[in-house]
Amino acid sequence: MTNFKGKKVLIFGLGLNQGGLGSAKFFAKNGAKVRITDLRNKEVLKSSIDELKQFPKIEYSLEGHKNEDVTWADLVIKNAAIKPNNSFINYALKNDKPVKMDIDIFLESVKPSQIIGITGTKGKSTTSSMIYEVLKKSKKDVILAGNIGISVLDTIPNVQENTLVVLEISSFQLQSFDKHQVSPKWAVLTNITPDHLNYHSSLEEYINAKKIIGKYQTADDFLFLRKNDPITTGSKFLKDLKGQIVYFSKDDLPNHFHPNLKGDHNIENIAAALKTAKALGINTNSALQTLAGFKGVPFRMELVKDWHGVKIINDTAATSPESGSSPVGMSTETL
Repeated sequence: MTNFKGKKVLIFGLGLNQGGLGSAKFFAKNGAKVRITDLRNKEVLKSSIDELKQFPKIEYSLEGHKNEDVTWADLVIKNAAIKPNNSFINYALKNDKPVKMDIDIFLESVKPSQIIGITGTKGKSTTSSMIYEVLKKSKKDVILAGNIGISVLDTIPNVQENTLVVLEISSFQLQSFDKHQVSPKWAVLTNITPDHLNYHSSLEEYINAKKIIGKYQTADDFLFLRKNDPITTGSKFLKDLKGQIVYFSKDDLPNHFHPNLKGDHNIENIAAALKTAKALGINTNSALQTLAGFKGVPFRMELVKDWHGVKIINDTAATSPESGSSPVGMSTETL
């Protein structure tokens, strides 16, 4: 891992989730001089700033970005949600300032052969969590991280030679895989429907971003795709992919299988997790037992209360018409 001691690192976008926060903690712990810039004020960012109180030397430049902060930095760490054409990021690049995301630092420290990557418009968090639980129950040395509220940088000190990392990956983060020209050895693509077109210039660009998860695989790698998916099973999408294609569907599960999770979309997620587990050498019956008992992740079809026979469901992660209606193959999860 690179030595960051004494380096001036600008966290460009703190946010309220683990991206900027995890980066700030990582670089502060590793002896860097950290400065954080964000468009929002300290009141809005209070929860994140409170978590950084253990690092009193961190500097804050809030309520707007400034060129002088970029000029100060030796390294700019960009929040994944910030668009590539941001004027301050362009200013950094024009001034030969390296611009990276947290996932770039992760990829400089962890081999692709250790990564089980999961992406897709919907279903990532559930599928990632299930794969992690199956591997953990099978006594594998495994870590869960990524776009699931767990900073990838937190995992680096714990990754040993035989550690597997189950990594939920957004289309934003996949740009770093493209830059490094790597794909996970085991890659799961749950599905693709229109999303994040305020970030990506077109649906085609979004699809190509998702395709990166298998773009650099070799014949020794595995790409798990939903059977009969109208996009990911098309000839245009499959062109030039070199990994072993493994299809999953609800028909992969035995008739007697009765999981805690409900909905055809979750059955598809379970099928994806099962096929991945089998490719990793996990016993099928053992995997099915773990998958049957999986209770789900927060904010996805989460039972809040059964009130006189009326079930109240928290589905606040359903942020598009497709996820709200939960058709076959869809899950109720955001990117």
